[in-house]
Amino acid sequence: MKNRFNIVILALVLLTLGCTKTEVADTKEKAVAFQVGSYAPQTKAPEGTASIIDVDRINSFRSYGYLHAVGVPGEQAFFGTAGETITYHAGSPATWTPSHDYFWPKSTGSYVNFISWVGGTPEVNYAKSEETWNATFAWNNVIVAPTDNLLWADMAWRYNANEQTYQFNSVQEGVPTLFHHALAQVRFMGRQGKASDGNVSWTVTVTGLSLAAVKNQGSLSMTNTDPGSKQTKAWTVTNWAAADATAPIAATGLNKALTATDQELIGYKSVLPQAVTANMELTVNYTVTTTYPDNTNVKTVVENASAKAKLSEFSGSITAWEMNKRYTYTVVINPDAGIIRIIPVETDWIDEGEYNLNIE
Repeated sequence: MKNRFNIVILALVLLTLGCTKTEVADTKEKAVAFQVGSYAPQTKAPEGTASIIDVDRINSFRSYGYLHAVGVPGEQAFFGTAGETITYHAGSPATWTPSHDYFWPKSTGSYVNFISWVGGTPEVNYAKSEETWNATFAWNNVIVAPTDNLLWADMAWRYNANEQTYQFNSVQEGVPTLFHHALAQVRFMGRQGKASDGNVSWTVTVTGLSLAAVKNQGSLSMTNTDPGSKQTKAWTVTNWAAADATAPIAATGLNKALTATDQELIGYKSVLPQAVTANMELTVNYTVTTTYPDNTNVKTVVENASAKAKLSEFSGSITAWEMNKRYTYTVVINPDAGIIRIIPVETDWIDEGEYNLNIE
């Protein structure tokens, strides 16, 4: 499914006068100033809130730039061979800026191609093949921790001036940088299915929750080819290839008394996109306290009970975790019937809807 959130990042880039023999146009220098555009999503979210700051609490990303200057064969490392960190600065307007000033090349025939991402240490290659420039990008054998977040942006090809064709609030000029989530996220919620039956009442407390055999190491690769004109272009993505390494998702210090309202047992954890297999066994540990009628108020307690179920066998089960998706598994315990239900739900990572950019 095609679900992505688009982050508009405005880049004003310029080479200093005299950096290359090909900069002949006498135009005003424009320094790099990355700026997050403000635009309205399709549904729910208030206007102007679609950014990686709001969605993921991310305040920086990495970028490589490849300068093609008129009269200079091949490419030059626009941000240096190590690339640049672009950092968010609050203000009016908010800006994204590199560690020091960069400038657009002054020649109208020169241009810069940009590759941007968040997280990890990807292998990035940029080379010419049969007269066409190509790029490859890969996270190789990366181990995904629960708090990790990996994102890549559509490649920005052949930018050589500040764009002024955007039709959104506060967006005036720059290079659009459109990010996608490379991972999935999983969380577990809990609620009590029944609290009383006449004068008999129950209290259920979840004391432990864990999911075994979650693969946490894999590789993701993608390719891109020069389209021959100024534009952002989506990568051709090869889906994640998971290794055999696994790690459990487990709650720590859990002691949650359930109610009729969903409560968080394990918050969102980043996971490698992968098939949901029979090896993924969910274990729920819980205590049930039963209070009987009359003035005796007699209680019986079932302590540290344990229930196990294979994640792949739930009714309405989800067969795979996909990139840019979030999965919620709700554990519903009915102490009267002695039944535990698991309800799986898939949503987009950005549940406010897809953020559209209309670029002329």
